[in-house]
Parts: sequence; structure tokens; C-alpha cells
Amino acid sequence: MNATVSTCNMAEALYLLRCGNRVVEVRLAWPEGLEECAIVFEGETVEADHDRFIAHEIPVDLCALPALLAAVSAALPKGGGA
Repeated sequence: MNATVSTCNMAEALYLLRCGNRVVEVRLAWPEGLEECAIVFEGETVEADHDRFIAHEIPVDLCALPALLAAVSAALPKGGGA
């Protein structure tokens, strides 16, 4: 079974997608008392990818943003939802 990681960080989300992980859910989260949109990724190496991103300043390609937004759109619940 693949592990999952949740992030509210757009740069990290771009990195996790680039590493071959897939978006499986989009939900609301409240880190530090602020409501944010969290993207949940699943993959064989997603936890290691998350740790690598947190431990290092890894540049991301903003040109990949349309692919991330398409993956997020595909994971949204049908009919909206929160």
C-alpha cells in the first residue's frame, strides 16, 4: 500500500507531483489556525520525497503549475463539497 502526505505548500505540491506521486484528495486544513486548502498525495516514495523537500531548498518549475492544477481538479469531489 502506498503512503500519503498532505501539504498546503504549493512549491512542495509541485515537487511531489514531479517526483511521480499522484493527487488523491483535496481538503480543507487548519494549520496554525488558518484555513487552507491541503493537497493529499499518494506514492511509493511520497514520505521520502516530502522529507527531502523539507530538509533542502529544492527549486521547483513553475511551468508545471498547469499540470498540478489539472491533477487537483481531477481529485476534487463531484458536486463541490468542502
